Amino acid sequence: MRISRNDLEADVEKILLSLRNDNYMIPTNKEIFAPIVRVLLVIYTIQMLCLVVDYFVNYQNGMSAYFSLRDPFYILVSNIFSSAIVFILFYPYASILPCINKQIRDSSTLLTMLKEKFDFFLRLLIATNVVVGVVMVIKGSQLVFFLGLSWFITFIIFNIVFNLSIGRYFTPAVVAGIDKIKSLLSPSSAVSESKQ
Repeated sequence: MRISRNDLEADVEKILLSLRNDNYMIPTNKEIFAPIVRVLLVIYTIQMLCLVVDYFVNYQNGMSAYFSLRDPFYILVSNIFSSAIVFILFYPYASILPCINKQIRDSSTLLTMLKEKFDFFLRLLIATNVVVGVVMVIKGSQLVFFLGLSWFITFIIFNIVFNLSIGRYFTPAVVAGIDKIKSLLSPSSAVSESKQ
């Protein structure tokens, strides 16, 4: 997508003005956590499907032969890593986007471009981990227990590549505008304004 610098900078300014002038709604916990939970559900569903397939393909001597006492611990720890990275990466965006007027959000060139790129990389990330899960099932040895670590690593790579792909759109004026938006929506700025 080809976007001019002036369009991007005007776009950020429009978002900033809408937040300053509109009585925006404070997002509820449900609005913030819903997109995070949806991603986590995809991760856990793929993990469970891989576990079921691994059990029926590689182990047919009963559940006790498949799981030892420590195996659920491995699964839990690997999924804690994946859940933590999802929360760290998604929460800042999930808490800011609902504050922006939907009409402004839908008409924003910058936000539309970021959403398209984000959706593409997220689908690629999911497809990559499905392939990793299939390879782990084929290899056997209960490697699929550690699929959560694969999500953790690929999310870090995803974040780096995603930021590299959008970096050229963030001119100094765009970055300054985004910093103002973050400052406007941060709790500390709200507290300081109330004291004045």
